[in-house]
Amino acid sequence: MATTVRLDDAHERKLEKVAQLLHQKKSDVLRDALDYYADYVLNIKKHRILMPSRR
Repeated sequence: MATTVRLDDAHERKLEKVAQLLHQKKSDVLRDALDYYADYVLNIKKHRILMPSRR
């Protein structure tokens, strides 16, 4: 599935630098970043469900 992402100049430069550093395509870097972020968010949500805050 194709997705389009619009980036400002600063984010485009960061993406380009990371892709060059890792010798990867920009799409691969974005895919890895999304996986990392999604896992983080889902883990936080799971933790909050399992360990509700005490009030």
